[in-house]
This record gives sequence, C-alpha cells and structure tokens, in this order.
Amino acid sequence: MNDASRRHSRAAPVDVLTAAGVSFDPSLRAASKAIEEEGTGLVQALSAALALTLLTLAFAIYHRDYYGLPAFERPASLKHDLLRPGRGLGLWLGIASISLVAVNLAYLIRRAPAFAAKFAGWPIGSLKVWMTSHVATGVLAFLFALLHAAMAPRNTVGSHALWALLALLVTGSIGRYLYAWVPRAANGRELEIDEVKSQLSSLSGAWDAQHQAFGTEARERLAELIRLRQWESSFLGRVGAMLTGHRALKASLTELHRSGIEQGLSADQIDGVLTLTERGYRTALHAAHLEDIRAILGTWRYAHRWVAALMVTLALLHIGHALFYGQLLGGRS
Repeated sequence: MNDASRRHSRAAPVDVLTAAGVSFDPSLRAASKAIEEEGTGLVQALSAALALTLLTLAFAIYHRDYYGLPAFERPASLKHDLLRPGRGLGLWLGIASISLVAVNLAYLIRRAPAFAAKFAGWPIGSLKVWMTSHVATGVLAFLFALLHAAMAPRNTVGSHALWALLALLVTGSIGRYLYAWVPRAANGRELEIDEVKSQLSSLSGAWDAQHQAFGTEARERLAELIRLRQWESSFLGRVGAMLTGHRALKASLTELHRSGIEQGLSADQIDGVLTLTERGYRTALHAAHLEDIRAILGTWRYAHRWVAALMVTLALLHIGHALFYGQLLGGRS
C-alpha cells in the first residue's frame, strides 16, 4: 500500500460526520490561547554580549602597547600604574567585576515564587528582562576581570576565579539553550503537562485554517516524528535526542514543502502550515517528554550551581588576599 492509500485509509468519514451534525469549520473552534511568553530575551542577550565583547576588544587594542608587553617589562611602561591589577583603572575594573557578579546572582531573587507573584505583569518581573541582564552582567563581569588581570592571568587564586567564571559562562550558555526548551507561562512559571496538551490541542484549528488536508498530513508526520524519536534515560542521551530530533524535523519540513508543491498549494498556505508544524513539534515534544526535559535542566542546574559556588569562593579568597597583603592595605601589590 502506498503513502496516498494509507492516508486515504486513515481519513475520517467527514461526509457521515457532517450529516450527523458535526462541524469541521475551523472558524467555529476556540481561538488558540497564547499561554507562553513570547520569547525569553535570547536575541537581546546575545546582542548585548556581542556589543560588550567588541567594546572590550577595542579597549584592549587601544592599549595594546601595554597589554602586548611581557610581564617583566610592564613596570617600566607609563601605563603601568593605570592598568595594573592593584592600582588605578585596573583595580576599579576588578571591583566592578565583583559588583557585576553580585548583580548577576540577584537572578536567584527572580526565581523566588513570591517575587514572581508580586511583580507579575511589571517590567521588573519580566523573564525577558532578567534573562537579558543575567547574560549581559555575566559576560561583562568576565571581561572586566580579564582586564583587571591585565590580559595576562597567572597561577594565582584570582586567576583561578577568572577561569571558574569562564567555565560558568560556558555552562550558562548551554543552560540558556536548554532553558528555551522548557515551556513557561508569561510570568516564567513552568507549565504543567495538562497546560501543554491544551496548547497542542488548540493548534489543530490553526492547521486546518491553512488547508485542512495538508494540515492533516502535517500532523501525521509530526506524530510519527515524535513516536520515532526515542529518548534515553541519561543526561547526554536526552540532549542528543533533542539535537537529532531537531535535525529530523528540518528534514520532515523539507518533505512537507515538496508535498505541498505537488498538491498545488500556494506559497502562503505551505509556509503557514510549515510554521505551525515547527511550533507544533516543540509543543508535542513538551507533551511527550516534559519530565525528561525538566530532568535535563535539573542536571544542568546542579552542575552550574557548583561551578558558581566555586567561582564565588575563589573570588572571595582573592579579595581577602588583596585586602590583607596587597595594595589596599598599603602592602606590596
């Protein structure tokens, strides 16, 4: 039996159901309720990180006559008192880095249920604003710390804190990707499985509004794609299934596009169904693997928090060393 025959054998008896009083008019269905926040500030966060990195690079290039010197030649430079870690701008960059770390950790306040409930609907309670600031302050703290180290980290506690901060940025970037897979309401609350299934059900009317037969084909392909993507129980296995599943979705969208052309549909109809199918894949994945996705994020949070604890501990040791033995108390830098 070919694909066309199989689809025909699975087709619903529309004529019989219509005669019995069942309506298939998509306009009569309840409108889809947008229960998720539109985006979580990823583009804004990446834009801010890129801009800050470029500014730091420009600063380093401008002072390349100092940063390019070997360590033993730097004390003879006229810029040494300005850019060295223990005095002038170099010292203030270190203080600014620690301050940004403190601001970055304020994201923990945003995660508190009481805060989310109190400021729901306010700009200060927006998940997008907090995620953007969390990424921006983390990147800027690392860049300032790198300049504080005069672009030449050594085998010291402060440099170890710098590398821990870099590791925190890397794990944070991974977590930022994983975070986008967990469905959330507008106030940042993670959705429950019943809410996700309700959202998936509401997509059916939008599919049929584009083109009922083509929408049905898209839903069938989507259901088969979800069925075939088996997830493993390990963290790496789940992440791998997530990544390979996205590639399989792209292949299915290409096949659907070709099928739409063969059926003589317009470009707008095809694009409309493909857009809904891509959105439906994420929602269907949430419905089928919501607990697995939460387990992935939970594993990442555990590792990320320990790296953060290590970084903060090393930074405090570095500050203590600077206070008791460094320039701040009149000692040698």
